[in-house]
Amino acid sequence: MGANDFSMGIMGPLVAYLAYRGLMKLKVSLVPTVFIVAFLADICTYITTAVQLAVVYPTNGSVMASWVDFMSIYAVTQIPLSIAEAILMVMFFDYLSRARPDITSGKLIIKKKDEDGSPSESSGGEK
Repeated sequence: MGANDFSMGIMGPLVAYLAYRGLMKLKVSLVPTVFIVAFLADICTYITTAVQLAVVYPTNGSVMASWVDFMSIYAVTQIPLSIAEAILMVMFFDYLSRARPDITSGKLIIKKKDEDGSPSESSGGEK
């Protein structure tokens, strides 16, 4: 199995699933849940990649020193990228919940505007 397959195909989704389950048990609302899950999945992917690179390319024979080097590089580039991707995922879920409420019914609380323009809460499956 390739390194990318493992970090992006196994570790990222596994962390996302576990984070989602944990946040749902804590009854965290959907928007923070989507943001946190997307952010953690991205960060976990980068941490896994740094571990893989450190094992393959140890600095002076030290995997830990190499891991610190790779993580310091990833921290500068990938933390802002993970935040941006998490924001994008929240925007996508908002769009999806409005465009296809049948897909998200029962899972989302969507604020819809009443006819008078004031926001009201309803389940994703209600119309």
